[in-house]
Amino acid sequence: MRDFIAFMEQLRAEAVQKHFLSFGKFYENKIPNLRHAASLVVGDLPLTEIAAFESILSAACDLSENEIYQPGNNKQIIEKVDKIILFAKDLPK
Repeated sequence: MRDFIAFMEQLRAEAVQKHFLSFGKFYENKIPNLRHAASLVVGDLPLTEIAAFESILSAACDLSENEIYQPGNNKQIIEKVDKIILFAKDLPK
């Protein structure tokens, strides 16, 4: 789980640094990496947490092109990434 949280923190840091014009392409290219990283940890989650994890993951990954590329939407996308980070950090050790 630590590797996943580290990946998410790096993704967030990179996303914050992107100008809104390049943010959409950056984030669109990161979605497969995010799904891959999540697939490596979902099996380690308590069964009671899998549905919640998949829900917040979908909220961050299942965005339309319009949602990703809408000017000023990077803040909302970063908030979705933050939800995943908080979820992962709040899991029982």
